[in-house]
Amino acid sequence: MRRWHLYVCDDGPHSAQIAQTYSEFKALNTDIAQYLGVLVHQDDKAFPQLQVADLMAHLAREVYEKWLDNPGVVDLSRLEHSVHRIDARTEEVMKSVLADGRRRLWRGS
Repeated sequence: MRRWHLYVCDDGPHSAQIAQTYSEFKALNTDIAQYLGVLVHQDDKAFPQLQVADLMAHLAREVYEKWLDNPGVVDLSRLEHSVHRIDARTEEVMKSVLADGRRRLWRGS
């Protein structure tokens, strides 16, 4: 069974640029492109999930920028009852995640 994902982005002023970047990414990564699925744009007023995603992206960026200034020392206490976890993904970690995902795809699990 083929599995793919649907990515939903806010329908805003950067929609065309985001769509172009996504298409270019798929073209450059042909080995995984078939699993990536489609990108659609929706109005965040009609899809509150997009508002939550924007909020989380803003929060993650804020935390990551602080982490860049002082790795390992970021105070998340104000988030302890509302956010489970925020990770900073280094190049090493992302390569490991991709390698693990490829191994699972090859095994068919």
